Formats: sequence, structure tokens, C-alpha cells
Amino acid sequence: MPQHAFSGGPRDNRPNQVGAMDVRIGNLGEAPLLEARGDIDHSTCGSLEVALAEMIEAGHDIIFLDLQQVSYIDSGGLSVLLAGVRRLRERGWLGAI
Repeated sequence: MPQHAFSGGPRDNRPNQVGAMDVRIGNLGEAPLLEARGDIDHSTCGSLEVALAEMIEAGHDIIFLDLQQVSYIDSGGLSVLLAGVRRLRERGWLGAI
């Protein structure tokens, strides 16, 4: 699977700046691994939503989220995560590490 990166919030070369989020897609075994960094809020959660939707639409039944580098998550971010759980509920699961 090719590695992709999605960014939300203000664009800048500084990692984990306040109000910014970055999502990288890798693999954990055969399953995709979405690695999020920074803040997941109403203004940045769209990039996570797009990455998650792409993995679901590609037919992946198991998706891992690495949230170790997430410094903040608000209700917008939680809504994206719950929507992913709901979409996968019948055929797989979304795991957070």
C-alpha cells in the first residue's frame, strides 16, 4: 500500500504546531495503520475523515489508528472516529493504539 499524508489546519513545516494535524498511512501487518499527529478538532478532522473513508472504501475490514502523537481531540474528532466504528461495525473493526 502506498504511503499517503493528509494535513489539516494551517500549513507549516513545524511538526505538531497548535491547531495542526497530520495523518500518515502505513501498514500494521496486512491492515492499514493511520498515524495521526497534532490536534484533531472541528477544523482539522476532515483529513482524518478522508483517510479513514478511503481505507473503508478500499475494502479494508480492519483499520488501526495510532493516536499516540495526538495532543488534543474534541467532539468533531470523536464524531469522525465513531462514524468509522459505525461504518465498520457489521464487517470489521477500528482499533486505536
